[in-house]
Amino acid sequence: MPETVDLVVIPYHDWRKVQREGARTRDAHMITHCLSDPRVGRVVIVNRPMTIAEMAHKRRSWKTKGEVVEKGLLSRLVRVADKAFTVDFLDGNPLGPVFVGKRWFFSAYGGSRYKRELERYLRHLGVKSFSCINFNVFAGALFESLPAEKKLFDAWDNFLKFPEHTNNRALFREAYARCFQVADFRTTNSASNRAFFESSFDVSDCRVVRNGVDLGVFSKEYERPGDMRNIGRPVAGVGAKVTHLLDHELINHVVEANSDVSFVLVGPVVEKGVFRKIKRRPNLFYLGDKRYDEYPAYVKAFDVCLIPYVVGEREHGGDAIKLYEYLAAGKPVVTTRIEGVSGDHGRVFVADSYDDFSDMIRKALDAPVNENHLPEQFTWRRRTEDLLEPLCG
Repeated sequence: MPETVDLVVIPYHDWRKVQREGARTRDAHMITHCLSDPRVGRVVIVNRPMTIAEMAHKRRSWKTKGEVVEKGLLSRLVRVADKAFTVDFLDGNPLGPVFVGKRWFFSAYGGSRYKRELERYLRHLGVKSFSCINFNVFAGALFESLPAEKKLFDAWDNFLKFPEHTNNRALFREAYARCFQVADFRTTNSASNRAFFESSFDVSDCRVVRNGVDLGVFSKEYERPGDMRNIGRPVAGVGAKVTHLLDHELINHVVEANSDVSFVLVGPVVEKGVFRKIKRRPNLFYLGDKRYDEYPAYVKAFDVCLIPYVVGEREHGGDAIKLYEYLAAGKPVVTTRIEGVSGDHGRVFVADSYDDFSDMIRKALDAPVNENHLPEQFTWRRRTEDLLEPLCG
């Protein structure tokens, strides 16, 4: 039997978030499937550092739930699955990101104690050689310093296009350059991201590994969620974080133009300013955020699924996970012309204007039932195998 490869993984969304909300992000899905890949041995997940100020502000613990295997003064090694461990860090900085913002993480990940403690825990586990996957552009200094046999950087979104990062764009450019330079292998989630990264950072071998879905989770039947039982049908649903990527003007237009359709929005409010711009109407229902194990039941309860995202210069080069989830649930989809969508996947209606989007909601509702059958290549299992190929192949 071939030897397995031990992995050190630096996620963007740490494992505490996965335990709270479920594995709904690209990095969480791929880490989860790494654990079931027979080519992979132990997986050590490096959680992002937390400060006391952040704990007090967010009312959250810095500790991942699980079996404590080893611990230091301000760090812990925790077993969270049969062959998965997390390394938790409480940073000594009294302020951290609460007052400084996300740019604090650029320096936090580069701290010598962080690297020293991680290497101590690897020795405790008997991990003598390993490969490293980095999903986190903030962690460039740590990624560079780790003595990994092979290094892979997954630039899953283009943070340089996020308006919230405008003031820190120079830091992000420097961090991307560092991650691309030290990586042996480079991946991203879309063709436009690949073109941007290759031209901007002098690399020529960035592979596209798109997002995916766990087919069995979204194809099975669920009871209609309790908070949807009194919402009239037909239901046009959106499962999305409320950020600058959500076109609030488009939402306002289609909700007003289709007063006999119930519009349901499910997802966390990340940018309150965007949420406040969505007009309150009798046929619009915001149901809050849901754990990922609850979310498929909402998608199955929608009659048509929507992706009302901004297009053009306001996009960030992403690959919408929700498209795969909607299709796996067998639902018709109405979407703006974001990257990666087409009418090739069954009942996908691509709109080029607000009126077009509204008209296509009607067409989608009237379309004959025709279950969408996604091929195996669209699963998270297959996507993870593609990601791992240069490390385990």
